[in-house]
Amino acid sequence: MSREDIVVFLNKTIREEHGMPLVNGSDKLVETGIDSFGVIMILLALEDKYSVYTKDELNTVAVEELTLDDIVSRVLDEVK
Repeated sequence: MSREDIVVFLNKTIREEHGMPLVNGSDKLVETGIDSFGVIMILLALEDKYSVYTKDELNTVAVEELTLDDIVSRVLDEVK
């Protein structure tokens, strides 16, 4: 799995929630234009596909600070 694969999946899921894709590593998930429900749906999709950001973990994740680089790094670290 590559960074590009993760970004493609993430942006596809963001578009399904009617948001703008993440382009730069510092782009924040909450700045994509999706609402809070959409953000949760994105995180649940990441959990389903890559087993990151589990439901229990959602209470402690600083969602408003999550960037593209944060998400990609997390997936790459967990999937090894």
